Amino acid sequence: MKIIYVASPYAGDIQKNTEFAKTACHHVMEQGHAFFCPHLLYPNILDEHNPKERQLGLDMGLAILKACDELWVFGKRISQGMSMEIERAKEFKMPIVYQELDVVQNVIPAFNPKNFEVKSKDYGNTGGNCMVGTIQFYLPDLDRILWVNCNDESASITTADYMWNTDRSESWDCYEDVLVASFSFDESPEQWSQWLPMVHETLLYTIEQETAYFKKPFSLPVAWLPDTIRKNAEPGYLDWLQSEGKNAEIEAQGRIVIDEAYPCSEHTLSGIGTMGYQ
Repeated sequence: MKIIYVASPYAGDIQKNTEFAKTACHHVMEQGHAFFCPHLLYPNILDEHNPKERQLGLDMGLAILKACDELWVFGKRISQGMSMEIERAKEFKMPIVYQELDVVQNVIPAFNPKNFEVKSKDYGNTGGNCMVGTIQFYLPDLDRILWVNCNDESASITTADYMWNTDRSESWDCYEDVLVASFSFDESPEQWSQWLPMVHETLLYTIEQETAYFKKPFSLPVAWLPDTIRKNAEPGYLDWLQSEGKNAEIEAQGRIVIDEAYPCSEHTLSGIGTMGYQ
């Protein structure tokens, strides 16, 4: 377990920035690390409006920074205090990780990840023949709309009905404002458990559309297989794919293609079941 020093803005909208820092710390814990975040500690003890005490808090934070393993920088704005922390980390030759965690505006409270309603589906080209499946979900627990977008490499969650280039602007500016989470299928799905039911639902739709559009299998790491496909597959074959570092190749109707290198390929295997579309 590494000790991560969390650098994020504090001055300005203190309430909002405090929630941002808390969410950043949760992100660190979800990665399996411990954290130290000075502005969640010292303002509760020191007077932030007293210049001497504020400086004392900064100095103590920098003293503890030296004992940490890495500095993680959160947020689009680099404050004066963060700049000091970054420069000191460079002096210590400490790894500095700039996190693309846009949680200032998009802090999502806890909710039942299986309690959702599918409102709409769309499959289209975002440019360069990059096809993306998108599902609009309504979360009754939050009374909120979220969009989940998947291609064959990654998934993202957004908080508004924004699809790139529908306004013909060819700009990603709006997308950055509504992005909640973005992750690659090369990552472990464990840290994204809150989103998995909706991601799996979107993957099923994307696989259905993509295998029909491209007329070839959809490649996906075994760890990300939706349960509807996984339960119809040969468990031993899936274990073999993972041990070999290979993806599952999925054909139309959720059929998993058996790799010719699989030792039991001469036998009839399961994995021919449909994905259960309505």
